[in-house]
Amino acid sequence: MRKWCLVAFLFVPVFLMGGPLAEFYIGEMKSQMFEEETPEHFGFVFLKRTFAVEKNLFVDHCLISTRDGETLEFLQQSELTEDLHKIILSEPQGLVSGTGELIGFPWHWTSLQEKMKLNIESPVEVDINNIMEGETMFSIASVFTLEGDGTREYFGKFITKLYQIDIKTIEKFFTEKLPLDEQ
Repeated sequence: MRKWCLVAFLFVPVFLMGGPLAEFYIGEMKSQMFEEETPEHFGFVFLKRTFAVEKNLFVDHCLISTRDGETLEFLQQSELTEDLHKIILSEPQGLVSGTGELIGFPWHWTSLQEKMKLNIESPVEVDINNIMEGETMFSIASVFTLEGDGTREYFGKFITKLYQIDIKTIEKFFTEKLPLDEQ
């Protein structure tokens, strides 16, 4: 009985809010290729994570503004299995497939470990470890190329530190008129 009360306590606030919940993050990504000693600035990351609790999934929509001026955009869907601690990763065009494991209370996880395959011209595997500490997310993605014989060759890693932001404050910042705007 106590178990059901705890589950109800954790999930009721989410369901009362209605519709998908979204969290927004901004941060920096650094890259470190296998021959480099220290990570270098790769770009800035903007992440919108939308939770669809009623569908047992969450979606990450990510924009990366790279140092060379390119903007990369991707969408990743994470569908939870019945135990709410394992996920199946996908992407609308089929470019990403994989699995993951969540640690912590459902919908309030503290860690996410993912193993994904990028289905591109030269196959790539990525092992990702995401840790949540308060409103900060730390992510390390180790990238491996797949050789013809199936072995993995280490390519490099991407290190990202993301800070949760209040989207209403950001929207107000970009839409608020300033005295100079009226001249």
